[in-house]
Amino acid sequence: MRHIGILTLTLLIFLVGCKNIGNPDKTFGPSRTGFVTDVVNGNQILIGDTVFHVTDETILTDSKNKKRSLDGIQLGMKVKAYPKGPINESFPSNATAGKIIIMTDPKSLSQSEMMDDVLDQLSNTVEDRFIVTNVDWHESEIVYVMTVMSRSNLDSSYKLTVSEENHEILYQDSLEE
Repeated sequence: MRHIGILTLTLLIFLVGCKNIGNPDKTFGPSRTGFVTDVVNGNQILIGDTVFHVTDETILTDSKNKKRSLDGIQLGMKVKAYPKGPINESFPSNATAGKIIIMTDPKSLSQSEMMDDVLDQLSNTVEDRFIVTNVDWHESEIVYVMTVMSRSNLDSSYKLTVSEENHEILYQDSLEE
């Protein structure tokens, strides 16, 4: 009977010690994957509809876990951001970035190039910045379809259809509220 108690206690200690193996760092919230569509004041990055504030404590890496710096983040890059602490639910929402991973796999690099080209096509001036809230791949049509709004006019949203082959904007449809 004593052996069963020792075995149970050993098993319990093992299970408690291993509880965070699936997610070893519980200090960050759930990740948000998207494209960098604006960099403000050098340390605020707009990803989707969230502005992530990068601090000295923010961990910046690429998907191969190689350390990266904030000055290496460019418009159009596909990233995965983990908030640290609460997300302010304004529009765009605001969060402190606990960790940002620059996606460097071939598919993400291709998508980053596409987003950079789309942002160039949309911009009339250097001040033009956009919120890209959704990007979907339509394999049967070989196009990306994305929902975009101008930061200078949040009342106007539109859907873009973008060629995967040459990143040309094929259609721009206004979205009615």
